[in-house]
Amino acid sequence: MGSRFWNLERRARLIELAERGFDVNAIAADLGTSRGSICTYSGREKIEIPGEEAFKRERNRAWWREKSRRETERKRAERKAAMETKGPVSKTSADYRNRFLPVQELSKRELQTMLAEAVQNTARLTA
Repeated sequence: MGSRFWNLERRARLIELAERGFDVNAIAADLGTSRGSICTYSGREKIEIPGEEAFKRERNRAWWREKSRRETERKRAERKAAMETKGPVSKTSADYRNRFLPVQELSKRELQTMLAEAVQNTARLTA
């Protein structure tokens, strides 16, 4: 397992250099890391570095991440609720057609026989 870059010694050195007034570039060069790493870590850990808005930037990123997470959860809940409470189904939709048993395929001869039988039944009922 690899060691973590931000250990207690580096954190203490970062705080010391920030208190002495070093800028982000100087601190990054001293610790042997990138400027972005310093900004991100100092913002996350709420360590203010003179002349930099790292803390504000990280706080702003965290706010946007949280907003995005809440928005995603809200959309998921809406989709789930919509799936659970389906309203009336259109008669042309697949959901409507799938409610019925499949239609039996009949030949032309079978259809003619069925129609003749229906005509005979109707004649009996009216007579």
